Amino acid sequence: MFSGWLLSLLAVGYLGCLFGIAFYGDRRRIYPTNRRLRPYIYGLALGVYCTSWTFFGAVGTALRDGWAYLPIYLGPALVFLFALPFMERLVEIGRAHNVSSIADFIASRFGKSRALAVLVTVIAFAGAIPYIALQYKAVAASIDALTGASAGRAPWYRDTALAVALLMALFAVLFGAGRADAARHREGLMLAIAFESLLKVLAFIAVGVFACIELRGHAWELPVQLSTASTLLNGDALTSTLLAAAAIFCLPRQFLVGVVECANAQDLKAARWLLPAYLGMFSVVVLPVVALGTIDGLTLHTASDSLILTAAQRSAVLSPSAALCIVAGAGSGETRVLT
Repeated sequence: MFSGWLLSLLAVGYLGCLFGIAFYGDRRRIYPTNRRLRPYIYGLALGVYCTSWTFFGAVGTALRDGWAYLPIYLGPALVFLFALPFMERLVEIGRAHNVSSIADFIASRFGKSRALAVLVTVIAFAGAIPYIALQYKAVAASIDALTGASAGRAPWYRDTALAVALLMALFAVLFGAGRADAARHREGLMLAIAFESLLKVLAFIAVGVFACIELRGHAWELPVQLSTASTLLNGDALTSTLLAAAAIFCLPRQFLVGVVECANAQDLKAARWLLPAYLGMFSVVVLPVVALGTIDGLTLHTASDSLILTAAQRSAVLSPSAALCIVAGAGSGETRVLT
């Protein structure tokens, strides 16, 4: 367990690091002017797709439903592998019409209809509210799990989710929502998102490595659901794959990063292999974490969606900074949703 003060200091330091990176990116304009780094920054920024579901839901779904966790990763990978001309077309149209959001994009295809833009905005807003609430709840639950705090009701001024929400809102205002001109890229925001995406995958891989270390000398005993492909070859899995494929360009934050902030359509060629590789690493690391929980009986003492935090604590080699990466990854989508 980590003390609340230590985790708070690490959280403040982490957010300060993101602010510093975003400020540096705004001042130096590394994205989009650096042609060598720009495709990689763009490809990593697409990793904003991975939110708390990646850290908690994927492991929990693998325990409960076997390979049913895989379609969420598979859908976006298939889009970039086999439908790249479609993404290139989206970027070209977005640049031609100088769009700033998915609502603006859809309205531009129907004569710049203001009523349609308002309707799409309302729908997106209505869908984002419960989504953001779940993200903040995941962050608060992560902090409670790492500090050993009880999940009871706390006074509003000590609510972890509220503090995270206020900090993320401040970040969004400073580096995202304040830019109404679609012709000018949010250089600092893109650089911060790319850094955060890199940190997320490194933290997740670290937990997977620690799980493999703990599994040495043990026979891997994956849940019976993962011993058959039946959970992947059914109508539900196909539907989930299609929905995930649509989400990679329909979610407001994904449209912002993937279309609006794409400085050059040629960068999609790098993203074509970078994003599937990024998602593939997450999907593979799920397996040793699930195996560790199975052989150690962790699933008997913790909720399946919190298994990765419990497994990380049991490994006894996870540093506080790596633990913070896990917590940060849980709420990695809020800033982009707010933008």
